[in-house]
Amino acid sequence: LPFRYSPDGKELHLTCDTVRPMAHVLANPLGHGAIIGNDGAIFSFAGNAQQNGLSTFCLDTIPAQSPSQMIYVKDRDTGEIDTPCYAPFRRKDAQHHVVYGLRYVTFHKSIAGREYELNIFIPPDQPVELRTLTIRNITSGAARFSIAPYTEIALAELARDSREYIETAENSELGALFF
Repeated sequence: LPFRYSPDGKELHLTCDTVRPMAHVLANPLGHGAIIGNDGAIFSFAGNAQQNGLSTFCLDTIPAQSPSQMIYVKDRDTGEIDTPCYAPFRRKDAQHHVVYGLRYVTFHKSIAGREYELNIFIPPDQPVELRTLTIRNITSGAARFSIAPYTEIALAELARDSREYIETAENSELGALFF
């Protein structure tokens, strides 16, 4: 089977290339949440998953070809671009698995020379989604990486409904972008 439960039954361990996508819903009492596919497709929402999408979402029975949220990692020495998830590159030369737990999802990826671990969780008392990315260099040499998060902002049920109305602002003191 492409999945198994942990001995205590609190985690579901999955492969990333199942016949149909398997999703995990994270949400808190404040209404902030995310739907996360085992291939790495992520959809975030605030208050109402259908009408208040923060990013675009396509509920389908086939894996996402181009997720609306992703973290890209660039090896600054080789120029190679990768992701800690299975989508969108679907690299067969890497080992992938994902863990669905209570209030979190963890993606694991091993590829020649490095390992990725991406944790996604939603605190129960804050209207935020937090992500931590760990990159382990398993070579004897030094490695340099650039990290680039990507999100296709929707702020509506459908991205096309809000596309021309989204205003942006940057706060350099906080290191934040606002939409």
